[in-house]
Amino acid sequence: MSNMTGFLIIFFLYRNVLDHKIVGYPVKIESQKYTRNAYYFNLCFVCESNRRTVQYEALVRKLSEYLIQMEDESSFLSNELHKDKLQNFLGRVLKDLNENGMTTFVEDQTTIFLKIINVPPDPPPVFDHLVPHITSP
Repeated sequence: MSNMTGFLIIFFLYRNVLDHKIVGYPVKIESQKYTRNAYYFNLCFVCESNRRTVQYEALVRKLSEYLIQMEDESSFLSNELHKDKLQNFLGRVLKDLNENGMTTFVEDQTTIFLKIINVPPDPPPVFDHLVPHITSP
């Protein structure tokens, strides 16, 4: 069994990526079956720099966890024979999420359900003078 670790990172690159925001989830899968005893991948969504991306964080994490599961079950990412399947899979996910905001995909033993959940914007700040308070008993 492999030892899997992942963490969510969000970083902004304005000069190097032509004003695009990247939401990524880098993953390290440790196992003796890989060269150097580990397999690394980073699933990223690239958005416009001025776009709010909080709704994609859970989606990127969930899709990465599905890919970890598929890699563990059938070497879906590391096996060159699956390269075309992976490209078709990611292309379909992108198309469905852009068109419908959701996708359902079955690959071998894994069924993937993904949906973009719109997170409401942060509430406006509340200033002291806007809050009622008691002035007399």
